[in-house]
Amino acid sequence: MWTDAIELGVSCFLSLRGRDDDEIYDRLDALGVEPWLSSRLVVWLPVAFGRQLLRGAAFPDHYVSGAVTLRMADDPIYRASVERAGRMTRNEAYAIAERSCEVNAINQLLSSPGATLAELRLTEIALASPLLPMGEGDGGVLEPRRVLRGFLEGHDLAPSPGEGTAVRVGDVEFDAHVYIPWTDGVFMPQVDFVASSPRVATGRLCESFAGIGRPYLAAMSDAVRKFERASLHVMIAALLDPGACADQVTWEDWAHPSGVFRACLGAQLVLYGGVDRAPMGDLLDALRDALAREDLTRQIHGLRVYVARVGERVLSNEVLLDGEPWAAGEALCRAHTWPSSERLWGTRLFVALVPAA
Repeated sequence: MWTDAIELGVSCFLSLRGRDDDEIYDRLDALGVEPWLSSRLVVWLPVAFGRQLLRGAAFPDHYVSGAVTLRMADDPIYRASVERAGRMTRNEAYAIAERSCEVNAINQLLSSPGATLAELRLTEIALASPLLPMGEGDGGVLEPRRVLRGFLEGHDLAPSPGEGTAVRVGDVEFDAHVYIPWTDGVFMPQVDFVASSPRVATGRLCESFAGIGRPYLAAMSDAVRKFERASLHVMIAALLDPGACADQVTWEDWAHPSGVFRACLGAQLVLYGGVDRAPMGDLLDALRDALAREDLTRQIHGLRVYVARVGERVLSNEVLLDGEPWAAGEALCRAHTWPSSERLWGTRLFVALVPAA
């Protein structure tokens, strides 16, 4: 359950490398992370990453919190931190493990003549302040994959556990992955919503959405809301039930030399408030005709258009075919007559192409 909370903690350590713990706490607090969770992220991530870095040493299994000695493995945030430490990058190791009191202690002990890592024995970690009791819920870090599962159940589907963090419906596995880059202190996480199936040309349909807003809950809610409106129903109808979501998708027949494709069109999003409408019917017709000149297998393909502009400035002119930039499509998109506004605006449309029977 704590996958995204751990990633948020890792991103904070990376973006505030060399800063003291108070700044980490302040950032997590500003993002709406509840204190019981933020304190565990600040304590357990350096410990777990440090132990992974120096895994030849013998570490104690318990820690002291106040007057009580507790097992580390009983804390779910510690367990999640250990799992993530097993996949840490070199940059993460240096940024996070270097904060560990155990790493610092071992480095000092190894400076003694003849000392070896295997012979060192550390005492239990004693926390300066006892950890707050584990709270209920997600601690302010909404996990989109849990919302995704709820969406599927809301459409009378019965997801079962899939591989890793995914859930499965039929031959389709659904998952969501959060990426939290910090650019000049700007918080804009990205969520990749993925539907994997052997019937898809590339093995999966992936729709990525940036989450805009603070705190963390607001940003995740924004990304989830856009996914639900633009892409969820296309994935369900194209991959699971063509008759589902009839009020949310439109089906068209698109001719192709290999055979007709049933095009499942989602709702067009108009974003950022600069314009009320961004008609793209002519563009869709042009893209349909251009696809007839592409070598498409008789599998399910994904087509996505995303445009963002301010005045005459083109911020994005993205047309992806099977998740990759499609030069012919982008040329048509650039040549299309779009509305003009001095305020930021954008639009987005997702289409799945399903081979007709």
